[in-house]
Amino acid sequence: MSLLKGNLASIEAVISLILGASLIALATHFFARKDIFGYLFHESATIGYLLIAELALSVLAALLLVYRHVSYLEGGALVDQPPY
Repeated sequence: MSLLKGNLASIEAVISLILGASLIALATHFFARKDIFGYLFHESATIGYLLIAELALSVLAALLLVYRHVSYLEGGALVDQPPY
């Protein structure tokens, strides 16, 4: 069971890094264009929805990290080590 708890932190860290990197890549691509809103919601709605989904997943990952940190400070940590 302790092996699973230790790997949980590693899995969450990898997911957060992937989400963050892909969000930065998408945002860099879109903000390089002059008409960002026209591009996102008229020319390619699918890409716009993907960017919104990326943003939502990144916020969810950040909330999970905050939850883990607060639960660690209160003594009810999900893992046996600090979340960072």
